[in-house]
Amino acid sequence: MKKLILILLLFVSANFAQTSTILLLFDDAGSMPITFTGTSTGNITLQGTGVIVVDWGDGSKNSYTLTGSDQNISHNYGSAGTRNIKIDKPKLITKWRQSDATNTWAWDTKYLPNLTYLHLESIKGAMVVNTANITSLTYLSLNSLNTGTISITVNTANITSLTSLALYNLNTGTISITVNTANITSLTSLTLYNLNTGTISITVNTANIT
Repeated sequence: MKKLILILLLFVSANFAQTSTILLLFDDAGSMPITFTGTSTGNITLQGTGVIVVDWGDGSKNSYTLTGSDQNISHNYGSAGTRNIKIDKPKLITKWRQSDATNTWAWDTKYLPNLTYLHLESIKGAMVVNTANITSLTYLSLNSLNTGTISITVNTANITSLTSLALYNLNTGTISITVNTANITSLTSLTLYNLNTGTISITVNTANIT
């Protein structure tokens, strides 16, 4: 998305005052930083609207046209190491599905404000998942995120359009989970299992999710 800034400059002298108008057009879509440690990223499945560019941190870049159909992105480095990946225009991404039990990742959902679908499984590293930043979610699945300095904050008060929620095997890291079915009355699928660490509050009333 582009924003237009209008700047008015007022020049004053002893004899006259003159106002000049300057239009500045800039792109505020931003970029999403990711720290990856490993040899091959494996597939990340995305959907969205528009073209994103992924800088893989080794001098190579790829552009991907996102639509309502799944688009897999991946990259092989040839040797193990830590790379700084950057995704241009992450706000165009509406679906992110990722499973990786081998490598280490660090990224933050705050760069993906338009997500409607998020599935993370067996990922380790310094992940940050906070539903306060991804309020358009209709599908959320977090499974076996048990290794690394993971931060997970789930509050159904932030994601009231949710239709499917699955949280299981979340036992390591900083975890805060507040589930109240009074906030997610359109829910059609609910799985809560093996949540043994962190601050957890669960209120399930089937009268709210008929």
